[in-house]
Amino acid sequence: MRIALVTTARFSRLALELLRNIKTPTALHVFSMDPEVEAVAREVKAMFHKFNSIEELYTYKELESCDIGVIALDRDSDSIAVTRILGKMGVPLVFIVLNTRGNREPARGEGAGYVISLDEYVVGNILPVILMDSWVSMRIIDAFNLGVAVYRVWKRGVLGVKLGDFLDKLKGKPAMLMVYDKAGRIVMNGDHVLEQGDALILIAKYSELLEYISSIEKIFSKYEEYVARRYSEQFSTMPRTMG
Repeated sequence: MRIALVTTARFSRLALELLRNIKTPTALHVFSMDPEVEAVAREVKAMFHKFNSIEELYTYKELESCDIGVIALDRDSDSIAVTRILGKMGVPLVFIVLNTRGNREPARGEGAGYVISLDEYVVGNILPVILMDSWVSMRIIDAFNLGVAVYRVWKRGVLGVKLGDFLDKLKGKPAMLMVYDKAGRIVMNGDHVLEQGDALILIAKYSELLEYISSIEKIFSKYEEYVARRYSEQFSTMPRTMG
């Protein structure tokens, strides 16, 4: 996974917090007009690229190979302009962090997939979307001990697991499970087969999330064992050739 972070000194610690939480192999490219951002990029072993104007971003071929763009600049007008550039460079998924909530619609109009205001928890909104095959849990309402856990499906999207397999396991439990599919739709149909890019969303008491996650992981493990056994049997019956 390749991430492009276009930011200023004001937001540069975002890079450090992202890298500390991402467990999948990641190449991070940090783009900034502020030379002091380079020190933070070096700290997280990211590649730093200094640019002098927004239009100069068009010259960086590295952007064409990035899977995700995260934009956090001091002026929303600059962030929206960079969103437009990343879209033209072919970056498929773009996050934009805005200083003013009122600029959300112009940002979406330029192709931003996720628009986050500063009054929202930035990293908490980004991580559940970009983390692959990892659970991210958070408490959302303290007074009711309510929590949500998000699982972004990647490698396990080839196993053929159905949402219904998990729903059967959680039947009768005080928990809600749904899929936010890669097309941006909420799916609760048990026949839905998980694909790469889908996200499992589990809502329950925060103190019970770990128990339900463990149940879901056991189902994933059974499918993985089945697939591994199937391929093992296939390989054992293949004729060997002389080298």
